[in-house]
Amino acid sequence: MRNSFTFGDKTSFSFELYTDLWADGTRVFYGYRTPEDSTQVAIWGKNVDLHIEISPEGAPMKGYTMPEPVLPAHLKEQIVPYESAIAELELRVIPAPSPEMEEEYAKYYDADTFYELMRKATSIWKDKERLAGERRRDVFPVLTEMYRLIAGIQLPGHLRRDDGRFATVLSFFFSILTDIVKTADGEDIPDEVTKFYNFLDLFLDELIVAGNRLHGLERSMTPKEEGQLSELEDIIDSENKPLEKRLRACEKAGANELLLPADRIDFYRRAIELITETVEPENMIQSGEVPDELAPHIELIRSQIDTLEGEGETYWTKLISERFLENANLWMEGVEGFDGLTAERFAKAIYLSSIHIETDEKDGTLNCTTELYFRETEDYLAGHFMVAQISGGKVDFNFMG
Repeated sequence: MRNSFTFGDKTSFSFELYTDLWADGTRVFYGYRTPEDSTQVAIWGKNVDLHIEISPEGAPMKGYTMPEPVLPAHLKEQIVPYESAIAELELRVIPAPSPEMEEEYAKYYDADTFYELMRKATSIWKDKERLAGERRRDVFPVLTEMYRLIAGIQLPGHLRRDDGRFATVLSFFFSILTDIVKTADGEDIPDEVTKFYNFLDLFLDELIVAGNRLHGLERSMTPKEEGQLSELEDIIDSENKPLEKRLRACEKAGANELLLPADRIDFYRRAIELITETVEPENMIQSGEVPDELAPHIELIRSQIDTLEGEGETYWTKLISERFLENANLWMEGVEGFDGLTAERFAKAIYLSSIHIETDEKDGTLNCTTELYFRETEDYLAGHFMVAQISGGKVDFNFMG
């Protein structure tokens, strides 16, 4: 790290890590940059917006891991109770059914037929091209066949749980059956479909009770209790609520003995997230904390700004006016009362709006590209930018909307 740095009269700068998360989950590190709309530099007696991007040697770099936020001592103390609760609950988490256990279910029914019926039901029920009546009629034979397949199933105790693939598939069928039964409206439903609905209504409840017992839960929540939990979740997710109120909601939900230990852990982890979110992100690097690898970049950037300061505003506004005078006259052509624009008159209306500087390092060689964004006060160019790009000792010009 190095001491703070100064550009012109400005002494307070910060950089942030410049990274991007790709679609495949890979995080790529591009370097460092100043935060958007938060940095200005004094040049030619005025403050203008400054944007800097620095790509050190090796950037871009794939597989980058963001640093964890550094919590001050008082916040570390605040999260200790949550971490303790999580540690205690983790001891009570029952692992999900293993692949071997999932295969064991197949001893008690024809697994190939079971999953083929699931695929058929899914294809029919989720086909939005079919009318509702068609979907119901077409799915009845599948439901009947599934009922015949599992109606007499007798599972041993260790397989009677509600968190495996078997229970998930049956819950999907029950959702179809519930929709059919609740919206029958006088429609004839095959007898075995009705029996399947009644069978699953009881059987799934038995699996839930057995699952609750497995996870140490006294019982399932009542509709009222589920509503109260939903209200707590709304408070937790509301960014408009005070932090303390959101934390209390996390604590209350996390203490709910009718929730699975894993779900309770999620609420305590959310409380920790809410606390850490109050800390300035670790990707923010204050001016007094600039990594040593950025020192030569900083010096190059300072040199570029010093050069601009020395060249002066008159030099640059004259250069810009001469380069874009034809554009301005063409843009104003036909405007009533406009009698043509001279370079001198145009130059008086031009001002520097912002500076963008990018540096990179390849094989130990530093490169710098500076873009100066100019505008004018008289609307000759309808708000367009006049851009001068300085790189390798050459100046190119662009006209931007």
